[in-house]
Amino acid sequence: MILQVEMILQVTILSDLVAGALMFIAALIALHLYHKQKSKLLVYFFLSWLMFSVYLFIGMINSILDNSILYKINDGLILSSSLIFWLSFLDYAQNDRLSPRKMMLGIFFFAFVNGWLWNPASVLTISDGVVSMPYYELYISVQNIYIFTICISLSYWQFLTAWKSPKSLKYVTKWLYFGGIITILGGIFVFLEAEFFVFMFITVILTAFIDSVCITKEPKLVHLLPFTVYRLIITSKNGLAYYVREWSAIDINTDMMSGMISAINTFSKNTLTDKQIASNISEVKLEKGILLTELRFSPVNIMLMASKASQNLKDSMNAFAMDFTSAFSSYLRDKDGFPLDVQIDKIPEIFTHDAVEPIIEKYFSNVPDYMVASENLENIIEKHFSKTNKETASINLENQVT
Repeated sequence: MILQVEMILQVTILSDLVAGALMFIAALIALHLYHKQKSKLLVYFFLSWLMFSVYLFIGMINSILDNSILYKINDGLILSSSLIFWLSFLDYAQNDRLSPRKMMLGIFFFAFVNGWLWNPASVLTISDGVVSMPYYELYISVQNIYIFTICISLSYWQFLTAWKSPKSLKYVTKWLYFGGIITILGGIFVFLEAEFFVFMFITVILTAFIDSVCITKEPKLVHLLPFTVYRLIITSKNGLAYYVREWSAIDINTDMMSGMISAINTFSKNTLTDKQIASNISEVKLEKGILLTELRFSPVNIMLMASKASQNLKDSMNAFAMDFTSAFSSYLRDKDGFPLDVQIDKIPEIFTHDAVEPIIEKYFSNVPDYMVASENLENIIEKHFSKTNKETASINLENQVT
């Protein structure tokens, strides 16, 4: 019996250490991405995985100390908080907003667990790793449901990310399907007898390992937008295409959209006050989605077509517009600051792939790309450039390929 207890203790310490370290790595990657993208989604991902890792580290330490206060802090504050942050991440990943229902579920668990653990009538003691408190079996049942909820929601994110990821990321996301199955098994093992605890720890380690490796390999998996972004269009005020970036195919004529947006921008700037225009982004609903256009930057028209709009996407577009016009200001304005149209034969020399794509990647790195690069550029030439600068676009394609 003593040997069995010692073996359980050793396995617990080792599994908590390994799984906690892997989850901490995933949290650090999310923190690094946040410094680049400033996204709330990444904050929630960082906090949830940080809490998961801290929970495992404290559990490992308390396996040796048998401290009742540390047990209450770990189960009541750390683990309960991790569910709230994780549900917040899932909401932002799927809907780009927080759902009151999911938040109420997380808050309910937090209040319930802490009310139970910190109740003066609930005297909790730990001896040789064995916890004793009133109605402990009922508490464990509630905790198991709690952990199972985390496992199911984690597997749901793994399956959804793998399913919605573009072909260019399938070589990585295919492992998330495997991770999702393992996570579900881990949730099931929670409800089984103590003899299955080894298998539960193995699933935790494997899940943490798979997610950490996938995120390290492709950090954008943390923040794939839950909706489709079709096309970014940058044109002159006269509708001449400067640059077009496609992430997903959509049958909409760029020239027609450019003329419409020019009219919308002119109307908006002539009728709205500076204070009203300060929101920067105008949103136009289309049959196939949403068109976002930047109102303030007069040298160019910048348009973004997507299946739906979100505040994160608007913020990214606004930041991109500022950076783009700043980077090419010498070509877009004269010495007195008035807007200029770039000559058609200069477009391929100025708005090159190497010059524009880093700016796009900086602000739209979380947009899944469902286009093959060569097909993308060919479609731009064939469908979306005006007849007058199709020849110029062909030259631009040749320059970008080389």
